[in-house]
Amino acid sequence: MTEPAPSSDPGNPVPEGLIAVVFSFNLKPGLVITPTRVIGFTKWSWTKVCEAYLGPNSNATDEQRNNAIAWAKALTKEADFELQKDSIRRVVYRRPGWYSSGHVTFDAETGEKIVMLKYLSSNPAINTTLKVLVPALEAFAKEKLYNEKTGNLLVDDIREKGFWKV
Repeated sequence: MTEPAPSSDPGNPVPEGLIAVVFSFNLKPGLVITPTRVIGFTKWSWTKVCEAYLGPNSNATDEQRNNAIAWAKALTKEADFELQKDSIRRVVYRRPGWYSSGHVTFDAETGEKIVMLKYLSSNPAINTTLKVLVPALEAFAKEKLYNEKTGNLLVDDIREKGFWKV
């Protein structure tokens, strides 16, 4: 579910080639992902959600796309961190388990940034978040995206085992 977008400042440019906005109570911090950078922000609300994948093979409607762009404009003003793709050495993904949280770790030249994912038993809606987050991370940097459990590239594990088994 996506909330209506906030009104945005026309002076704040739309993130170029927006891949995804993942802004919900299922992960913290929220992320705006473009082809060249990841922007993290912690300002969020339990009542507002925007989970939109706009990258390759996206089936987003024009309304969802416009809504995500407006959210990205508003949220980039609240950035807690911004990582340029070139500064990121590895992105390590750990899928949340039934009783354990998952995470995404961006290993960058400036230090690690960790995005926490809620565990499944606390909120089964985390699956909706994962359906946006994982393809967005693949579109952003599939050559740097690793599965923490196996050490393999995540795209290889997904191809071999399937999306829900990695």
